[in-house]
Amino acid sequence: MWATATGWREALSGLISVDTQCAVWLGSEVTVPDLVIQSGSVTQELAGDQVQTTVALNVADPTGELFTAWSGSPLDVLGHRARITTTVSAGGWSETLPVGTMRINRIQPQNRAPWRLYAKTGQWVRGGQTLSLSCGDLLDQVADEEFLAPSPPGNLATIGAEVQRLTAGIVPVGTSVLALTASVPASVAYDDTDRLGTVVDLLRVADRIPVVDRNGVLQAIAATGSGSEWLVPMDALISATPSADRSDLHNGWVATSETETGEPLRGQALEAGVLRWGGPFGRVPRRSHLPVLTTNAACAAAARTMQAKDAASRRRPLTVDCGTDPAVDVLDTAVIELPTGPVSGLITRISRPLHQRWMTVDMSVDWEALRG
Repeated sequence: MWATATGWREALSGLISVDTQCAVWLGSEVTVPDLVIQSGSVTQELAGDQVQTTVALNVADPTGELFTAWSGSPLDVLGHRARITTTVSAGGWSETLPVGTMRINRIQPQNRAPWRLYAKTGQWVRGGQTLSLSCGDLLDQVADEEFLAPSPPGNLATIGAEVQRLTAGIVPVGTSVLALTASVPASVAYDDTDRLGTVVDLLRVADRIPVVDRNGVLQAIAATGSGSEWLVPMDALISATPSADRSDLHNGWVATSETETGEPLRGQALEAGVLRWGGPFGRVPRRSHLPVLTTNAACAAAARTMQAKDAASRRRPLTVDCGTDPAVDVLDTAVIELPTGPVSGLITRISRPLHQRWMTVDMSVDWEALRG
């Protein structure tokens, strides 16, 4: 959750206005200081073992000069970044929060044929246009920049230092990444092209999830959550659509690796209770091979982590429709105050229109705790 000034929650409980600002950069140069945003939305969600943020914008280009598709166009997809902020105002009070530093991935004019070529003169006549922009966080860039060859870790590298090396020149890393001091075995080599997958695997060993924060810095958040709590407004509409799918269930977890001399390493965890191993559900394991593990004990700990994540995924989703709060993030904990006591759950998705006073939040909860 983004840190806000005193009076934030009190202001949100009243009548507010929400405005969004966006500047476009290419390298160190500002190419568009202030885009005219007509509408847009930001979505942040937990997708597997990473948090992804996407932004959709509809922007005005009244002269057709912002996006020309020629080299030097102020707005383009050639490494251009959008730095987006949101300002919340109430009376004489206001506060501005960053939304994120996003990579522009796609630009699509909404108008049909805003450019016309006059063949007799060879001149183009440009008209005004409305542009739809699709933007993603800088994990998109990490994913795109694949390895050209296997890249072994440095000698005695820590997980944090190795993640920093793998993302150097792509995205800066924060202190939460550098604080991960567990060692990466020097024998490990990254044999495929998946740079982002390698970063995710390294952070998974430390039970961390990568997320690019609002300042465009790569952070490593605990899989159990950020530790920040968000109190669900009392006038929120809370709904659920319970479902079940056997294909999503496992009751055994196995993590494997090998030593530097090639000896196999293995650890496991088995479920108890109604999903017990060998019970009516059967024996359905999930397996993961993690070359960064160097002992059987580390494999066993990784198997228990897999078990805990699967148990968390079996919590039921709730949807909360409520007044907007641009400070809330995925992996914060949402708290619902009920007459029988508070019920909390990890936030897994947030969808927020950038100019509106409402948002939708998905959270996962212990379904039994909500029995009426």
